[in-house]
Amino acid sequence: MGNCWCRWKPSIYRVSANVKSAQGQLVKQRNDDSKLPSNPKEVEDLRRDSAANPLIAFTFNELKIITGNFRPDRVLGGGGFGSVYKGFISEDLREGLPSLPVAVKVHDGDNSYQGHREWLDYNAKLSDFGLAKDGPEGDKSHVSTRIMGTYGYAAPEYIMTGHLSSSSDVYSFGVVLLELLTGRKSLDKLRPAREQNLTDWALPLLKEKKKFLNIIDPRLEGDYPIKGVHKAAMLAYHCLNKNPKARPLMRDIVDSLEPLQVPIISQVSDTESKGKEDAQSN
Repeated sequence: MGNCWCRWKPSIYRVSANVKSAQGQLVKQRNDDSKLPSNPKEVEDLRRDSAANPLIAFTFNELKIITGNFRPDRVLGGGGFGSVYKGFISEDLREGLPSLPVAVKVHDGDNSYQGHREWLDYNAKLSDFGLAKDGPEGDKSHVSTRIMGTYGYAAPEYIMTGHLSSSSDVYSFGVVLLELLTGRKSLDKLRPAREQNLTDWALPLLKEKKKFLNIIDPRLEGDYPIKGVHKAAMLAYHCLNKNPKARPLMRDIVDSLEPLQVPIISQVSDTESKGKEDAQSN
C-alpha cells in the first residue's frame, strides 16, 4: 500500500529547547484532523471537503505516476515496514497542484496509515524511519509495539519499553541530521569501539561549541557557514534528548532548518558575480 500526503499551510511555530507536551485539546484536534480515509469513497469526500481538512490524498495510480511506477532507482531507503521512494508531482498530475518533489512510503501488506502525524504539517514529507507502525489514536500519547525497524535510529525509550510516540521519530530524525553533519553511519563496526555508535560518540561533543567542529564531515574541508552548522548541530542535540518530552516538534524542526537553506539561484548569481569581478581585475 502506498501513501503520500501533503499539506500546504506553512507552520508558524519556532524551535524551543524544552518543548512541553502539547495541550490535550490541540493534540486531539490535530489527531482528529489527521485521520486518514480507509476506502475510495472517503478519499473523494476528503478531497471535496478541503476547507475542513487541508490534507491532499493521492490514489494508487497517481502514486505510480509520481514514482515512475515505483522504479528501483527511486528508492531512498527502507525499514521494517517497507521502502521510501523519491517522486515528483507535476502540474499536469491534477489541476491546482504545484510541482514539487515528494517522498512516498510503500507499506508491506497494510492498508492503514503508518508513521506519525507530526510529519503531515509539512509539504510532502512522509517517513517513519522503519520504526513506527501505527501512530497513537485519540488522547493516547504512545502505542506499544513489537520492536522492529532500523537499529541505530531507534529512540532509547522505544528500545527499553516498546512505547512508540511522535517524539520517537524526532529522535530518529536527530540521528539522520547527525549523519549529514558528520558524514558517518549511525552504526559502523569498522570504526574504533568508542566511535561505532554515532550518537554515543558525537553527543558529548555537540554541546561544546569549541569542539563540535571536530565532528563535522572532514570532506567538506571547512567550506560551510559555521553559524549555520552550529545551529543544525544544536538542533540535532535537542532531537537526541533522552527525555522524549524535551524534544522539539517536527514543525519546529522544519521552521528551524528552512532559514539555513541557500537558494541555488543565489549561489549561481554569487559565483557569476565573483567570476566577473575576477575577469575585470585581470
